[in-house]
Amino acid sequence: MMFSPGADTLSTRELAELKADARALVTDGQTMTTLTVWSTGDRGYNPGGGTVTYADTSTSVSAFVAPLTAKEISALAGAKLGDVRALVSTAALSSASVDDREAIGTAQYRVLVVDSGPVDAYLTLTLSRMGS
Repeated sequence: MMFSPGADTLSTRELAELKADARALVTDGQTMTTLTVWSTGDRGYNPGGGTVTYADTSTSVSAFVAPLTAKEISALAGAKLGDVRALVSTAALSSASVDDREAIGTAQYRVLVVDSGPVDAYLTLTLSRMGS
């Protein structure tokens, strides 16, 4: 879908594509995935043990998650096999930042890219798997 940055309104085509995307997400039987999001908090480093501790709080939201394609991986600096894209409603998650931590099940990720969807209806988070 192409969105015209800086435009005051959506074109008829953009609006139709947005509606079609939303319909497809609701009707195609996709399974929602629980994405745990940590808000930024104080971090401490233990030089003796080489560990980092986080004083963050977490919340869980529903998201549509899909693996990055080979083309997306090659086009995005820092992306690798196993990285994913998560689509999250802004009603559930109003903002995210690069380097935020996320979890899907037991897999830990960090945010590489945050894109806001047209009319700020959703966020697309490109997540890089940590520890792999």
